[in-house]
Amino acid sequence: MAVEEIYIPSEICQTLEYSTGLYPLYIHLAGYYVSYKPWRNIQSTHFSLGKKSEYPRILFSLLKYLLQYSDFKPIDILLLSRYRPEPDIRDTDYLFSRIIKALPPIYQVSLVADDFFGKYNDPKVFNFNVFEFGNIFTLFRSLFSVMKMYLKYGYKKLQQENKKFGKFFSFSYQLYIFLRDRCLKHMFEQLKPEIMVSNWEVLMFKPCLSSSFIFLSLQAALVNKRIEEMRKKILSYFPYESYLSDYFLASGSHMQDLVKKKIFVCAKKVKVVGQPRYDVLYDAKQRYSKDAIIIRWGLDHHKKIVLWTTQTHDLSLEENKRNIIAVSRAVQQLDDIQLVIKLHPAEDQGASLYKEYMEFEPIIAGGEADIYSLIYACDLMLSRHSTTVREAALLDRPVVVLNLSGDADSTEYEREGIALGVYRPADLKPAIETLIYSGEQLAKNRKRYIKKYLYKNDGNATQRIVAFIEENLKAIKAKDIMIQKQKH
Repeated sequence: MAVEEIYIPSEICQTLEYSTGLYPLYIHLAGYYVSYKPWRNIQSTHFSLGKKSEYPRILFSLLKYLLQYSDFKPIDILLLSRYRPEPDIRDTDYLFSRIIKALPPIYQVSLVADDFFGKYNDPKVFNFNVFEFGNIFTLFRSLFSVMKMYLKYGYKKLQQENKKFGKFFSFSYQLYIFLRDRCLKHMFEQLKPEIMVSNWEVLMFKPCLSSSFIFLSLQAALVNKRIEEMRKKILSYFPYESYLSDYFLASGSHMQDLVKKKIFVCAKKVKVVGQPRYDVLYDAKQRYSKDAIIIRWGLDHHKKIVLWTTQTHDLSLEENKRNIIAVSRAVQQLDDIQLVIKLHPAEDQGASLYKEYMEFEPIIAGGEADIYSLIYACDLMLSRHSTTVREAALLDRPVVVLNLSGDADSTEYEREGIALGVYRPADLKPAIETLIYSGEQLAKNRKRYIKKYLYKNDGNATQRIVAFIEENLKAIKAKDIMIQKQKH
């Protein structure tokens, strides 16, 4: 779908102004285009609670949290993320683990997982699941609100709009966002944070609440120009400015360019800090041993390692088949090459597609495996549009972007010269041969790319974020003291 094709009729605009209790629906629609991509031809083209066989498990987990008693106390800092544990440290979050470790112990901090199932167990913070902030009555009120909306705007009419908006108005998605938003509202009311830092992919807009707090959204992955243009077009129909985050903590200076061009419209201000989860890569040579990694995965010391970071959950079945067959045949024709497939945490961990279409049995690393160690050990990496290409740039590894979809690249990797694009199966083998033995043509572009998109590879992004949080906390407390003096 092109940006120009996005059109929201006036009667649907009225529906989208309906409030969930925390946001109007149009805020969710604007975020939905990033989270579920109904505009792309992928396997999961609309929101889904999962396979029907998983519904009992989801319901059981949901009821467990809604019926659970939790003791909530006011805090200083609230961290909200998805449930994706740090590899090898399962108790904490992949994005916030270093920030939690670096924050002084004088602050009260909560880490909340926005997930049906997961909850962290980091001993340094108060750990919650977002649904703990609700109860069984929250579920019934949410159900009532959805039914009320359908009665007001017409269920059949909204289901017809699903064809255009990728099942946005489906009962399952609407119940989910009403329930989640009520739980989030209770979370703010119970914890009363001075500052909230949100994983941008989980919560990108600031809720309008009676209590005041500073809302920081932290970049966790790529910011796609096309998606931001679509988001801007959707928001242009509505008065969205009061929901902007106070700051967007960006990985690189290119975000400032998107703001200047008025493409990125989700925050009042952008502050470039770098990416905290990449701090660990600064001293990778001291942290990792290639020999140890080779032994760990049963690899051959005498063969070059090609690492394929996959995303089958985000591509069509046909493209996945083409990719698997192309990679399988190219690697089989290269005697001194061995393939390692690193599954994305969100794709099928049973690797059924590879078992069905691969012409030999590769080494497959699951979603929980340490991706940084595998990139460090590899001689070449294959990917499509994953953030692992950025990690390969930081670790000075050559990359092939494999795009057999027939569509234009959705990332800047090939355009910025840190990866070689392959768009036909026949070109994959020569591309691997070229880069694995002579990757200097890409190496010269990496420093410029890192400066533009990742700010600095100095291991200090975490410290910059913590310093910014403390700076804002001190300003809040100073303001509170001044208000108290004025009252007396």
